[in-house]
Amino acid sequence: MINPFSLLLHLESALLILIDKGKEDTRMGVEDAVAAIIDEEIVCKKCLKMDEQITMMRGFLDTISEEEAKEKEYICDRCNKKIPT
Repeated sequence: MINPFSLLLHLESALLILIDKGKEDTRMGVEDAVAAIIDEEIVCKKCLKMDEQITMMRGFLDTISEEEAKEKEYICDRCNKKIPT
């Protein structure tokens, strides 16, 4: 059986993506973010789960910009690849 909450999260994410296409993102740090810090874990955008992506788009996660990632040479804790990938 499909979990209604999970389905709503996926639909909300899809709507946010469609709405944000072509618009300038005014939330600080989200547009140029290449990774997020989740529970002391550094996670690249490719490894973020759907609910984590939504939380990041809303601005509730600490993010890492591309410039900061290049300076400090972060590694994703999930895929073990250098950020930005």
